[in-house]
Amino acid sequence: MPFKNFLLQRKHELGMHGRFAKFVLQDKNYPFNESFINQLKYLEEHDAPTTALEALADTYKEYSK
Repeated sequence: MPFKNFLLQRKHELGMHGRFAKFVLQDKNYPFNESFINQLKYLEEHDAPTTALEALADTYKEYSK
């Protein structure tokens, strides 16, 4: 399953994964099809808060299971 689909399934959750999904799904330029590292770089380059970086790490870990 593509990472974007994983996020679409979680966008209504109240926890970290849901908040992260809502955050990045609003960004038309978010690199969903890129590697974890490239997604992390994208967030850093766009001055995302530390909580978003942590949420990416946690969400991507869950996605990779």
